[in-house]
Amino acid sequence: MVDKKGPIGEIDYLVIGVTNYCNLNCSFCNRNEITTKLKHMSLEEFKKVLDIFKENDIKTVKLHGMGEPYLHPDYPKLCKTLKEYFPNCMAISATNCQHDNFENFVESLKYLDYQYLSIDGLKENYEKFRLGASWDKLIGFLEKVSQLENSQKCSIHFVATENNYEDIPALIELSKKYNLGEIRINVAQNWNEDEMGTTGYDEKMIEFLKKYKMYVKGKADWDYKDCFWPFRGAYINVFGDVRGCAINMSGRTFGNVFQEDFSRIRDSETFRNLQECLKKNIACDYCKTCDYKRLSPILEKIFKEEADLKNKVVLITGASKGLGRELAKIYYLQGCKLILTARSKDKLEELKRELSDEVMIVQGDLRDNETIRKISVLTKEKGIDIFINNAAIPCFKPLEEVEEKDLEEVFGLNVLAQIKLTKEIYFLMKSKQKGTIVNINSTAGKMGIPNQIIYCSTKYAMKGFTESLRKDAERNNIKLLEVYPGGMKTNILDGTGIDTSNFMEPKNVAKVICQLTSAEEDMTPSEILIKRRYGKDEFK
Repeated sequence: MVDKKGPIGEIDYLVIGVTNYCNLNCSFCNRNEITTKLKHMSLEEFKKVLDIFKENDIKTVKLHGMGEPYLHPDYPKLCKTLKEYFPNCMAISATNCQHDNFENFVESLKYLDYQYLSIDGLKENYEKFRLGASWDKLIGFLEKVSQLENSQKCSIHFVATENNYEDIPALIELSKKYNLGEIRINVAQNWNEDEMGTTGYDEKMIEFLKKYKMYVKGKADWDYKDCFWPFRGAYINVFGDVRGCAINMSGRTFGNVFQEDFSRIRDSETFRNLQECLKKNIACDYCKTCDYKRLSPILEKIFKEEADLKNKVVLITGASKGLGRELAKIYYLQGCKLILTARSKDKLEELKRELSDEVMIVQGDLRDNETIRKISVLTKEKGIDIFINNAAIPCFKPLEEVEEKDLEEVFGLNVLAQIKLTKEIYFLMKSKQKGTIVNINSTAGKMGIPNQIIYCSTKYAMKGFTESLRKDAERNNIKLLEVYPGGMKTNILDGTGIDTSNFMEPKNVAKVICQLTSAEEDMTPSEILIKRRYGKDEFK
C-alpha cells in the first residue's frame, strides 16, 4: 500500500528489520520464541517501506531487528538505497561478527554512519551467551576491521549483566587495539511483553558501572510520558508488521504496511489508545512490563554523581570535534540543556542526531559578529548556567614565517571572539548573580613553545583576560575557571608531525572539567593544570 502524500506525523526515527535469519542462538534473545517463518525483506519491499516516510525529515534509521543483517544477500544494496532516500539520516547497523560476508560488510560500511559490533564479554562469556559463536573468529573479524580506513565507524555494543560487567575494562582496551570507535554500554533489557526483566543490578555492579558512565547509554528519570516511540518512532519488522516500539518484541502488532495504509494504522483506535495513555503517563497493557521503566532508577544511580547539573543550560563553543565534542557528550549525560556552536554545520547536526533533538545548535564563525549576536539572543531566551569557551585554532610557525593573515585569524578567534562572547554571557550571568565560565586555555599559556609563538601569545592573552576578570566575577557570584590541558589527541595537531601517541584522550579531560563545574556551592575551583604522561614517570 502507498500512503497519502505528505509527512507522517512527526516521525523521524525508523527501525526496519530487514531479515530474521540468524547464525547464532543467543541465550538472552527471544527470537526463537517469536519467529515462525524465515524471511529476507526484498529490495522492492524495502523501498515500499522507505516510500512511506519519504516526505518526513528522517534523522535516524536502524537496519536491524531479530536477525543478523549481513546474512541478507542484498544488504549493501539496502544500505545504499537508504542513503539515496535519506542522505542526511544517521544510518546504523549491527552485527554479531560471526558471518563470512566481510566483502558485503565493507561495501555496506560506505553508506553507514555507525556499525555496532555486538560483543558481550571476553572469550568465556562471549561464547557462553552467544551460542555458536567463536572468539577466535571474532578476533579475526576485528583484525580485518582494524585495517579499514573507516574502522572508527565501528564500535563495540556491550549489554551489561551481572555475569559480564567486569569484562568492560578489557573490552575498552580491545576497542583501542583494533582502532574502533567508542564502546557503547547498554543495561540489559527484556523484550517479552508478558514478563518484566530479571537481570540483577546490585550495588557492587552499579558502583562498577559508575566508573564507565560516559559509555553507558540510556535515560535516567524516565517515565511513560517520556516514550517517543508511538509519536516520533516507527518499528517495522521483516514482514511489514508495525510494532509500537523496539522493546516489546513479543506483543501484538498494529497492522501491516504491505497490506494497509500506514497512516490508517497510526490512526487506529488501539494505536491512539497507546498514545493517549503515554501522554497521561499511564502504562496500557502493551507497556506495563516496559524495561525502560524498570531500568530508569538503575540508570539514575549510575549517573547520580553529577545529578546537580540536570537541566542546567550549558553553552560550548568549538563543539563539533575534539574536546568540545566530548564535553557536549558528557554534559548531555548529566541531563543538561545544550547550546553548541561551531563552524561545521554538518558536524554539529551529526552530533545533535547522536545526542538529542533538544540540543540547540548555532553554526557560524565566532569572528563574525552576527554569530555572536545569534548566540546572545539564544542565551537570553533560554538562559545560561555554564559557558565553556573552547573554540580555538593553532598556528605552528616560526616568527619569520608568520603573515598578517595568521595574526588576524588566530588572534581573531582565540582572543577577540572569546572576549566578545564572554562579554555577552557575563552580562547575563551578572544580571542574575550566578553562573560558571570555563576558559579552556593550554599549557601553551604557561610556557613559551618554539614555533608556536602566535598560539602561545593568544593563550597568554586569555590568561591575562581571565585573571583580570576574576575579582569582579567573585563579587557577582560568578565562578571563573581556567583550564590548562596538556597535549590531547585532537585534530589540532594534524599535519604537524608531532607524535601524539602518549597524549591525553579528550573525553578524560572532559570528565575532569565536568566534575569541577559540578562542585558544591561552597567551592570555587579557579585554575587547574592537567598534564599528560610524558614518559615513564614524568608528566607534561
